[in-house]
Amino acid sequence: MDTVLLVSEQRMKQWSSLDNNIRIDVLTPSILQAQDIYIQDTLGTAFYTRLKAGVVANDLTTNESVFLKDYIGPCLIQYALYLLLPSLKYKMVEKGILNGTSEETQPMRTVEQTATPTVAAVTKSTVSNINKLKVYLSNETEDRRNIK
Repeated sequence: MDTVLLVSEQRMKQWSSLDNNIRIDVLTPSILQAQDIYIQDTLGTAFYTRLKAGVVANDLTTNESVFLKDYIGPCLIQYALYLLLPSLKYKMVEKGILNGTSEETQPMRTVEQTATPTVAAVTKSTVSNINKLKVYLSNETEDRRNIK
């Protein structure tokens, strides 16, 4: 199966604190990694594969679309953001690992880094979103059992 993103790079920028200037080639690996590590593990391979196939074929059911937008999307964005943070600061190149700065920006001082709740906030939000996703899945499973 081709590379399938369950959340677009544009949506990730809109729903997070990421700057619009961040390149897609920087975002995509974090989204794919977050999908494969965290979302697939939570959903199970069969459902995860079905959602990816549904995105490609554009044949998601209404429930799958809502689930993708309201539960997977927010969770995936937070996990991808968490995985992206080191890549925004450091770049691995042929000559080694570079600390990314530019003429127009100033790097954070140590005091600012310890006072900035970025990683803690992303982690807390991620845990909250994955818990919502799991509750939704367990409720859906319970509803299906009651129907039979």
